[in-house]
Parts: sequence; structure tokens; C-alpha cells
Amino acid sequence: MGLIDRLFGNTRTSEEEPSETIPQYDWNDVDARSETIHQHYEDIPESQAQEIAEILCRKLTEGNYSMRGIADEVTEHTGLDKDRVFTIIGSESAAMSNLRRVQSYSSRADSQEYVYQWMGPDDHRTTEICAGIKRDIDSQGGAVPLTMLQSLLEEHASQHENGTPERASEFLPHRGCRHVLTRYVDF
Repeated sequence: MGLIDRLFGNTRTSEEEPSETIPQYDWNDVDARSETIHQHYEDIPESQAQEIAEILCRKLTEGNYSMRGIADEVTEHTGLDKDRVFTIIGSESAAMSNLRRVQSYSSRADSQEYVYQWMGPDDHRTTEICAGIKRDIDSQGGAVPLTMLQSLLEEHASQHENGTPERASEFLPHRGCRHVLTRYVDF
């Protein structure tokens, strides 16, 4: 069983196509987040990964937080370099935010009708990965089903050295991603 299956459960039945099934997510599972941090960030021991996950999950659940405040607390408890901490908490909070959105959207009875955009800044720090994802979505009319969005994230992430295609199910195509999925609503 792969990491994604362990973290989020394999909800696919034998009749379903893999690309048409979105697993149920627990965006705030400290143990799963700790395992993800330990696995995806080199040289982070399990104990530090656990501390980072506990702080991050607690702060994001409390709701009144700043990234600087989270980084300060993580740095104080782990002794890690602040730049590295910002990369980890920025990436993980983006993944958690996207998973929280998916959880919220998919809990609605009409969720199968939803389509999504990939939103974020377009500036000198925008990666080719996210720019490519946005171009592909724009070519599809500006919004796509969730499973297609995941496929696009995985496809573009796999084409770049700094991509994280293995994290497409968490909607994190690369470390430090500043983009989020949003539900498209046509007025």
C-alpha cells in the first residue's frame, strides 16, 4: 500500500476508474502530516516532523495565525534553519488548505457538478509548473473537474526537476507552491 493510500485511504472500487475517484481527506491529521513531512523533506527526523506537524495543525485549526508566528514557534522547538522552516510550513499549509477546500466542497450533495480553477499570483516567482497548469485549464474553458486538475498537477510536476508529482493528490505540484484550487462559480 502506497503512502497516499495510507494517508488518505484508497476509496476506489474495482468498477471505478482511478482518475474518477477523489479520496476522502483528513487535512488536519497530525500523524499523516508528520509522515508526509518526514518523507518529503530530506534529513527531517521523525521527532522533528512530529513537532512541526503538531504546531502546524494546531495553528491552522486555531485560525488566528501568521506564517511568521508558525515559523518562529517551529524554529524554536526544532532548531531548524528559518528558511527551511518557511519552505516546509508554506508548502504544507498550502497542501492542507487545498485539502480542506476539497473536503468542504466534496461534502456538498452537488459536488460532482463543480469545476475548479488553479489560482495564485502571476509574477517573477511563479513556477513554470503552475503557469503550465493554468494555461492548460484556460485552454479547457477556465475550469476543470477535480480529477482533471489532479491529473494536470501530476503531469506538469513530473515534467520538472523540482516538481512533486507524488503529491498531486494533495494539490501540491512543487515545494513552496503559492497557488490554490478554487471552485469556479459562473454568475
